[in-house]
Amino acid sequence: MLTLIYKPECETCRKAMEWLDVRGVEYTLRNLNENRPDSEELRAWHKLSGAPLTSFWNTAETSFRSFRLFTSSRLLPVEQQYLIMTADANLIMHPLLVSENFILTGFAKSDWEKRFPLPVE
Repeated sequence: MLTLIYKPECETCRKAMEWLDVRGVEYTLRNLNENRPDSEELRAWHKLSGAPLTSFWNTAETSFRSFRLFTSSRLLPVEQQYLIMTADANLIMHPLLVSENFILTGFAKSDWEKRFPLPVE
């Protein structure tokens, strides 16, 4: 089963929901504001993704830029980065589409289309 981790106020998250709905993809919703992941869950998602941890940072977030976390995140140990992200849900990239076999960070349509192509008629 797929879980879409989203923020209700996020326009991109709403677009991702619409995109999934058009394709008939079933998913459950998890509100990132109300149900933040802990460090263990972030670690598992990071491992599952096979992507660098930077793909989980919401670099558009004001606090990310104001604290210069981009530079810091390159220097901080991974475990410390997990703790920082779990302390502030705004710092976690969203939406996240999580399954048992993969995770998609953000809403890059090209990545999502590889997983869920439109059926050929």
